[in-house]
Amino acid sequence: MGAKLNFQNKQNFSANWQLYQDSLRSYYGTSVFNGWFSSLKLVSEESSSLTFSVKSRFIKEWITVNYYDDLVDIAKKHKDDLYKLDLIVSPEAHNAENISKDSTFDTPKNNVNDNNNVFSTKLDPRATFTNYIVADENRIAFAAVKSILSKNIHVNHINSVYLYGKVGLGKTHLLSAIAHELNKTDNKYVFMSAERYVFHYSKAIANQELMKFKDQLYNIDYFLLDDLHFMQGKKGTQQELLNFISFLTSNNKKIIFTGDRKINDFKDLDVKLKSILSGGIAAAINPPAKDLREKIIRHKIMINNFTLNEKIINFMAVQNFFNVREIEGAINKILIHQNILGEEITTDNIADIIKDFIVQTSYHEITPENIIKLLSAQYKISTHEIKSKKRNKEIVYVRDIAIYLCKISTKLSLAEIGKVFARDHATILHSYRKTEKLIKTDLVIKFEIEKINEMIRTK
Repeated sequence: MGAKLNFQNKQNFSANWQLYQDSLRSYYGTSVFNGWFSSLKLVSEESSSLTFSVKSRFIKEWITVNYYDDLVDIAKKHKDDLYKLDLIVSPEAHNAENISKDSTFDTPKNNVNDNNNVFSTKLDPRATFTNYIVADENRIAFAAVKSILSKNIHVNHINSVYLYGKVGLGKTHLLSAIAHELNKTDNKYVFMSAERYVFHYSKAIANQELMKFKDQLYNIDYFLLDDLHFMQGKKGTQQELLNFISFLTSNNKKIIFTGDRKINDFKDLDVKLKSILSGGIAAAINPPAKDLREKIIRHKIMINNFTLNEKIINFMAVQNFFNVREIEGAINKILIHQNILGEEITTDNIADIIKDFIVQTSYHEITPENIIKLLSAQYKISTHEIKSKKRNKEIVYVRDIAIYLCKISTKLSLAEIGKVFARDHATILHSYRKTEKLIKTDLVIKFEIEKINEMIRTK
């Protein structure tokens, strides 16, 4: 472990402290040392005691729980009479370490909910509990998120909720509603998508700012994460997320996650991560049946302050809307025809007005293979070539369309789409964004892709 330190020899203090740090680095390895001990400072020494400082409460708690005993044992090898080692939080002791102005993250704020915070997700003012229509399809999910906000002693022990269901069923709405309620309290929270978490974590690693990333996240009471399925296959990020939520739950903090499938249906998700979520409440949100569709339609009519006759409401309620967003889209289309175009909405024209939001093909029946086969027939390019590594202009164009349609028409994550085309996440994302940009700038291509998408949905 190196030569014994004489901490009382002020002339050799720097050299002695370096020896102790070298011992920690040798014992734990560079990765752990850089993550937890590189900013450790000796602030005082008595005859048989030492006091170390760290710059945040989170670092202190993590070292105390995970490393304290070893920290003391290693220190004893450099100071025989060591009896006591204290850890204190002293940001002032670390002020000499200037943070560059172009740092990735802002200085941590007291109010993590502040929309200026780097992790903030801007809340939809309409996405509140008041505007969430409850029925059998979502009753348990609604009760679960309400319980995690409750101070009732019978449910206060619940510290994790996982909501799952297909796209457009109201999972994000419930997370937003929780955030709105937390804004009325002194509780600190972070509400973000899994994709945003991965982005900031990766950026922190690249810029060697992992501790700052952790400092901002760990000082919260509630963690709201949307679209957990985006984490599949990302082992490094999953490990950091696991450390994070283990810390939160062990300190009686609350986590609420959403995803597109049951916990046990995740194939590339850490077993320990699944175990933590399984230990809380898992609740499904199912597609709206007739009664819920009717309630949602009536609610949307009320908040938009217009009227429809009962026959039209009944007609809409029995249609095959596979999610709430489709119902909202249909209502918005009706508003355009009624208020902007000045048309009367009748039983004769309602079907034509909302036809784009009613599909005969179930969402889960649209697969990458369906999409690739249809494009193969349309463009006379084999399915093998579409999925190949060939870079011919025509093949790349069709491949990019296939990737774009897989993203908007299936429930697959970018990582899962990448497996279909044998490409990594970054390549798939680049391809998707390239086609998305083309659609915005080229009306011919926009029309072409919309036509293909319509064929996929109705085939």
